[in-house]
Amino acid sequence: VLPVKPGTSSKPAPHAMATPPPTAPVASGDHRTLEVPCTARSFPPGRLVGVRPTLPKGADLQMTLAAADGSKEPLLWLRNFDPAFRETYWLRRPIVVTRATRVEMQAEAPCSVTVLLATQTAR
Repeated sequence: VLPVKPGTSSKPAPHAMATPPPTAPVASGDHRTLEVPCTARSFPPGRLVGVRPTLPKGADLQMTLAAADGSKEPLLWLRNFDPAFRETYWLRRPIVVTRATRVEMQAEAPCSVTVLLATQTAR
């Protein structure tokens, strides 16, 4: 479940949570990070394990992954973002991102997202 901060509301993605699950890679050597603008249409291939958005105060963001087969996976939906509570949102299950996977981000203000990709295979 995604945290709801005072004065904010959010609709949680079915597999995202703010604290890492016991099997999530949390050591700096277990994942690599890449900051992408919200105008990006793809992420680098790999196992997506988390996202950390950077938005202005009060902004909204919706993130969805679209696979080559047309299926869509909601990642995150934030409303009325407060930068004082910026967090990493860890996925309950890593998502394999291929070159054909497209990201759809809808934001009402300029923003960026730090993408966390696993560097090791799942244990």
